[in-house]
Amino acid sequence: MGMREITVPLRSVEQTGRAMHRLIREYENDVALNAAMPLHEFYHHVKMIPYAPDPKGHEYIRRPQASMLGLGPGLDCDDRCIMLCAWARLNGVRYRVIATGRERIVSHVFPLFFIEPVPGKGKWLPVDATYPRNTLFCFMYKPGVVKELFP
Repeated sequence: MGMREITVPLRSVEQTGRAMHRLIREYENDVALNAAMPLHEFYHHVKMIPYAPDPKGHEYIRRPQASMLGLGPGLDCDDRCIMLCAWARLNGVRYRVIATGRERIVSHVFPLFFIEPVPGKGKWLPVDATYPRNTLFCFMYKPGVVKELFP
């Protein structure tokens, strides 16, 4: 089967979120060879893939394998989020897809993972590998808007 890439005019963040969740579910096995990596190693691997924004006016999202191979235009936050959430599904880690922005307009997505170092003592932490300056479990900025994107 060929690489799965979706390009649509950007209509809504909810539309993008639904498409992201579908690609995570359908193509989680794209990251199966990396599923045994500890989270911090896989996170670093995803973070080091060069960033490329989507072409203006379009929202491109792709299956994890295409992103890992650097195929197609753009490789931005939603593509990295899909890769990380696919890893989480394969490893039984609960995740959420979060849309955020500095002002009242959504301009970024990233996953939250439920990290439970001790049973019964877990919390939702950011796993945002969009930029090389990002740090595992740290928020990049104080958002003006936060929305969870549902399947």
